[in-house]
Amino acid sequence: MNFNLNNSEPSRPASASLADLPQGQTAEVSALHLPRNTSEHLMWLGFVPGAKVTVGQSGPGGDPRVYTVSGSSFALRRETAQQILIVSSTGVQA
Repeated sequence: MNFNLNNSEPSRPASASLADLPQGQTAEVSALHLPRNTSEHLMWLGFVPGAKVTVGQSGPGGDPRVYTVSGSSFALRRETAQQILIVSSTGVQA
């Protein structure tokens, strides 16, 4: 499991991100590439490596989007979701 908690300036990861997942699909969180305070906050909400996340509806223009994790729904902006890496349920990069 990779936690990039010391990154003060997030950059777009090369792998598939939560923002790339289509509506209605589910994937597993593999890593968070966000500033420490943001990563810690999201982890308290349930966005931890190994957690299953399902994509819900989005706001006008596609941003923000609703994501369901651990039975709760949260709206995340695309720029945040792009920094949350995912793997498909089979363990292969989504």
